[in-house]
Amino acid sequence: MLDTFPAERESLTAVVDVLRQVADGGRRFERGDLTLDQIARQAPLFMEWGFQPVTGLFAKYGLSQATTAVLLGEQGTYAVRPSKTPTALAAGLTDHYMRGAFYPEGGGQAMAGRLVEAIRAYGGEVRTCAPVKRVCVERGRVAGVVLEETGQEIDAPIIVSNADLKRTVLELVGEQHFPASVVERVRAFRMALPFFVVYVGLDLELAAQGLPNTNHWLWGTTDIEGICEQIENGELPEKNSVYVTVTSLRDPESRQVAPAGHTNLQVMTLVPRDYGVWNLEAGPAAYRRRKAELVEMLLETAETVLPDLRRHVDWKEAATPWTHERFTRSTGGTSYGIEYATDQMGPMRVGYATDVEGLFLCGASTPAGHGIAAVMFSGLCAAEAATGGDLRRAVLSGEVLGDRALLPALTAGWDAWRESH
Repeated sequence: MLDTFPAERESLTAVVDVLRQVADGGRRFERGDLTLDQIARQAPLFMEWGFQPVTGLFAKYGLSQATTAVLLGEQGTYAVRPSKTPTALAAGLTDHYMRGAFYPEGGGQAMAGRLVEAIRAYGGEVRTCAPVKRVCVERGRVAGVVLEETGQEIDAPIIVSNADLKRTVLELVGEQHFPASVVERVRAFRMALPFFVVYVGLDLELAAQGLPNTNHWLWGTTDIEGICEQIENGELPEKNSVYVTVTSLRDPESRQVAPAGHTNLQVMTLVPRDYGVWNLEAGPAAYRRRKAELVEMLLETAETVLPDLRRHVDWKEAATPWTHERFTRSTGGTSYGIEYATDQMGPMRVGYATDVEGLFLCGASTPAGHGIAAVMFSGLCAAEAATGGDLRRAVLSGEVLGDRALLPALTAGWDAWRESH
């Protein structure tokens, strides 16, 4: 960047130095190495800038729109317009990539598989195709769940919900069990902008052609704020952002993601929250035409980094936010839960413990935020809240926890539940 923008060397160096220190402070706080009091003394730039819009930092040092656009080029990874992006979020994402982003061999399903193995090893049971109709609450604490299709009741003194926050509070549990102030907050939260995703199979191996394992963020303009404003206003801008990621390059040895001689990749873009852009009211044919138009636009843009892409498409499938909501029940079809903006980030969100005794939350809408690592971390925080143990420090230091770390708190939960009955 210094070579590309030599006239801004001094300002750019100063901004990157602030971002580095903010990221370092945030990482140490997240790991539990620093308390809030300590972070104020030992990481003052985190306290000064972490919760402020990153555009304020750029403006202070006079960065140009072009330089700002490059620094925020990965904005689609968190789907927040620049003027609402916390400096801690922008700094943390870049820090994550600079320290090495990782990918599990065999894809994301491998991580789910290992979690299932651990649950079963400790005597747990995993059920799929068993959606919950409601969470049972008796005398202010959870008592179990009722399954949607069978009506089966499952007793439990502790419920951890990874479901969409709005659905958890307003539907599964019911707003009558929460203080009015909490219900009002949950209703007012903005969901992050959703994605339109094209899943593509190519009839050639990009890895064999020497293509590096690279994610591409493509913008048709340096005015990222303007693009986000159009999308938030319900428009599909002509100059949109396109993100290209190649699964087969991240996991070249796996045959689970693509057969030999083929490539698995995804092309996606941010789209409006308003489902009206998909012509749903006009019927299935109009909906499919709208999808097809956007598919071609995205693939054409992707050819700027993958020439002749469309000529090698062997299979393709597209998913709109409506698709995502249908399969994941995410409000607004977003992949990121509550928008991680300056006015609803971290401590401004609903925490891991709730006003309903025995009910705990994890997932993209908790203070940890979205993304695989953040959501897994939210699960750890939910376990801490449920057990009362200092699990974060132990797990992040590499300690393997056994039954003794969890059973006392869980047993106490069972005893409290039995007494209440």
